[in-house]
Amino acid sequence: GTHFGIDITQKSNITIQNCVVKNFASGIAVQGASGCANISITGSTFMNNGAYGVDAVCLTAQNIHINNNIFDTNGLNSFNAGGGIEIVGSGHTINNNSFVGGKVYGIVLLASNTVVSGNTFTGNLPVVNPSPWTAIRIWNSNGNTVMNNTIQKHDVGIKLTGATGNTIFG
Repeated sequence: GTHFGIDITQKSNITIQNCVVKNFASGIAVQGASGCANISITGSTFMNNGAYGVDAVCLTAQNIHINNNIFDTNGLNSFNAGGGIEIVGSGHTINNNSFVGGKVYGIVLLASNTVVSGNTFTGNLPVVNPSPWTAIRIWNSNGNTVMNNTIQKHDVGIKLTGATGNTIFG
């Protein structure tokens, strides 16, 4: 697809629950220069979206909660990017989600003070792509806690670049 399944531009206090979002450029796009706080995404399935299942790149994003969802084979139209979730901002939770297949990333975390826990990542090796399949990519971020996730069949489990003060365990 060429558009977003759900477009949240500079909006706050949004709940998205029990949806199936598939075959879009990105399943949910959270974007803009301001706003984008207190967003809950739960119990939904994101499948075969071109870039990300959830692409939360609003510059001031806060308190986005992405819990109990299924991300199945997202990132198909991206070169060297794409996957389950891309998120910026701070104070988020990404808990108890299932990531299956996908092209490059399960989660790209460009956010601070975020908890990523209880997620399951099942890759689709071997990957025919110049970029390794990475379950969790923490990029230029600090103060995050990544705990009790299960990662299988990936080239890279967790990759940190320019990231300081993060805690990873379990």
